[in-house]
Amino acid sequence: MKKVGCITFHASHNYGSCLQAYALQEFIKEHFHSVDYKILNFRSDFQKKYYGVFPHTSSFKHKLAILLNYFPLKKKFWLFEDFISNHLNLTKEFSEEHCREEDFCCDLYIAGGDQPWNIRCKDFFWIYYLPFVRKAKKISYAVSLGPKQLTFTESEKSRLQDYVNQYAALSLREPGSVEQLQALTTLPMVVHADPVLLLDKERWMRLVGKKTEKGKYLLLYILDYDTEAYQLAGKLGAYLNLKVIITKPALKQDFFGHYTNRFATGPLEFLRYVYHADLVVSTSFHGCVFAAIFERPFVTINASRDNRKSQFLQHYGLEKAECTGCSVQEIAGRMAGIDFTRFKEQAAKDRADSFAYLSAWIQEAGT
Repeated sequence: MKKVGCITFHASHNYGSCLQAYALQEFIKEHFHSVDYKILNFRSDFQKKYYGVFPHTSSFKHKLAILLNYFPLKKKFWLFEDFISNHLNLTKEFSEEHCREEDFCCDLYIAGGDQPWNIRCKDFFWIYYLPFVRKAKKISYAVSLGPKQLTFTESEKSRLQDYVNQYAALSLREPGSVEQLQALTTLPMVVHADPVLLLDKERWMRLVGKKTEKGKYLLLYILDYDTEAYQLAGKLGAYLNLKVIITKPALKQDFFGHYTNRFATGPLEFLRYVYHADLVVSTSFHGCVFAAIFERPFVTINASRDNRKSQFLQHYGLEKAECTGCSVQEIAGRMAGIDFTRFKEQAAKDRADSFAYLSAWIQEAGT
């Protein structure tokens, strides 16, 4: 049995990060029965503190918001930890200082998906480039350098060139990431779908469960506070007579806005909220992707500032979801006519391409 090890942002308390790690794991398990697949369980002390109930980087206002919502946020923390422990096939946890290739003995190593190669992520460490792997083959899969063009120092360029050129194959998630690496390597690069797109709607529905929220609702999912997104969700909720559910505290909006707080939301609860939503408003890449997977009407804004979102919408023919500057009446009209046919057809083609890529390297592993 061949051993495959993957390094990614699996332990970030972020819905997209956890679920993309799960998706790549399940895709490989279900298509390659002779593979022993493990996620390399690297968890830095910084990452643990950053995603703790009281992040040490929080501002006073953020800490106050957490304190006022302590119990649901504590439950959310443990829902994430439970998902990581019970749904992901993990190696023994290790630190950057105590990491050797001999500890894993894999035939093939995979970096990705998500943003483990974005050196500006707060919880980035160079270990995500797998520099300790010198003997076995290593490839990337749908790895991303983030939403914006990065500027590298000469030291960073040198390190990136060294690490990237050790790979047997390079797969990136979006053309924007390919452009950023082109100056650093002559290796051919291909673009593949984000891991969450490797599982279709029916496969994801195994995790959804029954609807627990009464009545119709709009799900607002954002990673960082965004006044424009809050205001848009509030206006759409009022116009369409939908209550607005939020999963992240924002202090002022929690008490003075017309929002329904559902902070005790882990990865599985997030899937349920997206699937049963009547409308999703999200500034998050994965928020948009899961809305599309579940064929739920969704709205995003300012996609031009994020090459991940803009390229996703263009690739899958979902440009109507970009509603920056639109009135609620115009948005309602767009959502009524949204069609996911092209999305489903393209997603099926992309899964086939991903299968061919992974299959070729898994078959070659160890030879």
